Amino acid sequence: MAYHEDQLSTHEMQLLEQQIDDDLDPDSGITAREVLEDTSYISRKAKRFASEVLRSHENGATVSLDTISRPTHKDYTVAWVCTNPIELAVAEGMLDEQHPALPPIENDSNTYTLGEVKGHKIVLICIAAGTMETGVASTAVSAMLRSFPNIRIRLLVGIAGGVPNLRRDIRLGDVVVGSPISSSASGGVILFNSSGDSIVETGTLETPPRELRNALSTLQAGHIRREPEIPRYIEEMLERNPTMRLSFSAPDPEGDLLFQSEYEHVNKVSHSCLECDPYRVIARPKHRGRPAIHYGPIGWTRSRIDSGMARDAIVHQTPICSTEQEAMGLINFFPCLVIRGIWNYSDSHRNAIWQYYAAATASAYAKELLGTVHPL
Repeated sequence: MAYHEDQLSTHEMQLLEQQIDDDLDPDSGITAREVLEDTSYISRKAKRFASEVLRSHENGATVSLDTISRPTHKDYTVAWVCTNPIELAVAEGMLDEQHPALPPIENDSNTYTLGEVKGHKIVLICIAAGTMETGVASTAVSAMLRSFPNIRIRLLVGIAGGVPNLRRDIRLGDVVVGSPISSSASGGVILFNSSGDSIVETGTLETPPRELRNALSTLQAGHIRREPEIPRYIEEMLERNPTMRLSFSAPDPEGDLLFQSEYEHVNKVSHSCLECDPYRVIARPKHRGRPAIHYGPIGWTRSRIDSGMARDAIVHQTPICSTEQEAMGLINFFPCLVIRGIWNYSDSHRNAIWQYYAAATASAYAKELLGTVHPL
């Protein structure tokens, strides 16, 4: 008898996982969670095929596996938006399966990647950061929502600068999820302008739908009793796409350096910090060796924060976890959940090698989150 994950209590799921673990060969390298996910995926496919067969019989037609493998525009329910090719590449790498392109809808010149993640049919789109303030981004989003009218989950997944402080030990490669901590950050994103030492809050993002907020709570609770699946999903992506391994694997944590706020990057030509003074690096506890997940508001500003002093001035006035500039124009008309991988500390020390891994950790978190939302 096939199990249905959404019908089992947390305790029942734990018992089921334990039973599977007991039966597995310890040398197989397979976990109970992987077995359950594969079983759930096959179950969804079987139910979908059975539904199509019944419908075809009612209409006097026939159906085949080839026929039902071609979704229509109305079948896609998740919009996953990126703002650069690195983010798009890793998002495509996270797909459980990729679908063929659909015929374009009239007046839609966008290019999409279509696929499936955890049973959800996904629309991937890359909206270049340079178009955010020109109206091109709003046109692209409007066209996407017209072409795919049943989008109900909207994700903005990519990279950003971190804002470490005494309350949050944020490291490079960590994931920040836009989440409110007060009524002033209703959707987990704070829009602000920075002028000297003064921070003026100019708005917030709409709250994500209840379904997504519930999924966030479920995933947070799950991570209290088990480690996040981020490393596993990244490794699976790299196994499927071996050419990505060199760029998207985790960098050496010894290169994760947080400098004193007032100390500026030395080499103006290279991003490497080899010439920077090692005595100006802030001593921190040993790197945990895996990405952590931080929930809190993300700060959005029109001007890039690239000074440790400016970053700290912002932290003293608003409790943000990361800073973002690239997608500033997008969030005004695309209410969504914002997920960011941290590749710098919002200062002048920016090692681009962390961009790739940060994009991977953010996408892996998005994949794990979708696994907690029941697909249509």
